[in-house]
Amino acid sequence: MAVYNGICVAPETCTCYPDYVQNSEGICVKNVPMAVENGICNFDNTCRCNAGYFPDSTGKTCHPKCDKICSNGFCSGPNRCSCKAGFVKDVNDSFRCVPTCSPPCENGICSGPNMCLCYSGYVKDRSGRGSNKCVKP
Repeated sequence: MAVYNGICVAPETCTCYPDYVQNSEGICVKNVPMAVENGICNFDNTCRCNAGYFPDSTGKTCHPKCDKICSNGFCSGPNRCSCKAGFVKDVNDSFRCVPTCSPPCENGICSGPNMCLCYSGYVKDRSGRGSNKCVKP
């Protein structure tokens, strides 16, 4: 049996030189890292994530890492939060997403996506469907 990039140690038993691995046909080929999103994996299934990313429990996928919890959102890149639907970034804290109401609440505060909580002394205006107005009773 002729072997390239390796040595046979017994009949039908060959070992590849360093930096080479056997492919599915038993041929020794150069061990080139495989690209995975946000990292690199070798043929021996060891993966290294790019800076700002960490491996999942399988070690085959790299996820972004945030130093703080993304409130009402998710970590979408190294130390970068993206908001869930119905939320926008808090202007004072990039790791916090606050609910948004459209149209904006009138005489109240936006307490959830398109949910207005009326100030004391006001009630929800029921004259229009989906109204974000709070009026005096």
